[in-house]
Amino acid sequence: MYAHVIPTIRIPAHVSERYYTYIVPEELRDTLTHGMVVEVPFRKRKVQGIVIKTVSRNTSGVKKDKLQTISRLLHPEALLTAEQIQLANYLVRSARVSYPLAYKTLLPEIPKRSIKTDTPPSSLHSPLSSLRKQGSRKPSLDTKTTSELFTPSITKALTSKSTYILHHSHAIERDNLIHQLAEKLDPDKQLLIIVPELEDIPHMEVQLKNYEISTITSKLTKTAFFGQYKAISSKSAKIVLGTRKALFMPFYSLGAIFIAQAHSSGLQSLKQKPHYTTLDIADFLRIAHQCPVFLATDAPTQEMWNQMQNKEITPISQQTSNFQLPTSKLIDM
Repeated sequence: MYAHVIPTIRIPAHVSERYYTYIVPEELRDTLTHGMVVEVPFRKRKVQGIVIKTVSRNTSGVKKDKLQTISRLLHPEALLTAEQIQLANYLVRSARVSYPLAYKTLLPEIPKRSIKTDTPPSSLHSPLSSLRKQGSRKPSLDTKTTSELFTPSITKALTSKSTYILHHSHAIERDNLIHQLAEKLDPDKQLLIIVPELEDIPHMEVQLKNYEISTITSKLTKTAFFGQYKAISSKSAKIVLGTRKALFMPFYSLGAIFIAQAHSSGLQSLKQKPHYTTLDIADFLRIAHQCPVFLATDAPTQEMWNQMQNKEITPISQQTSNFQLPTSKLIDM
């Protein structure tokens, strides 16, 4: 038995090999499958690699006695889903990066101490806890509101595979849309909420305090990040909230994707590879999971206006009868 393995180390993009073939040791032949993380010998050292396929025949063109053997399994469960493997291949094509870098972007670091898969996401330590205490004091959404607040109907929109856009004048409209999505989503589906900046997280956590959520940011410790990662794949969290890093999580079944401040440059990865935009990755996930995408913005870009004109994205608005802006008072200083 053989395995096609991609080492998750820096390899120049021009290297022609997409993967390397290794012999599967006897003790792993009944358990090894795609998505598992292994340690393999590579260029005089041992490195971490991701198994993308197991095969019964050696098709590498290299004689068997010249092939090396997988050293050991680094985690007992597969850490990448089939959709994540497709996403890694998409990054190679669209961002023009090497396969190792694409897979390294999606793969979490494995902590030395084990994490229980049934650990509630909220119980995992996060450096955002202090920010959460200092965050928005705005009241959370009224979870008793179950009537349709938007046109077209959110219930109907959730059964589609389209992209919708909310051009809002106040954050309350955006928060109401998030609440409607959380309330009306199929209980067996997950909701992904992306915000452009770390500072946006505390307000969203306050709004979603009545739900079990996993929060994903680059500020999490390795152990906390891995715990959240496993909570998402094990169906412990219905809502995944985070910065653009949350796009690469192991979703078991996405029901909807929500992107706040969809016009923001904070939703783009431009300073380091792979280069991508949140909107492009969200569109890939929309197709892969057959779910709708909801954009919210108070300043649509010219491209968004053009997409609305060409009916590529559908405008969504809150019904005026169900919406009341907060009262304001002008103070003469």
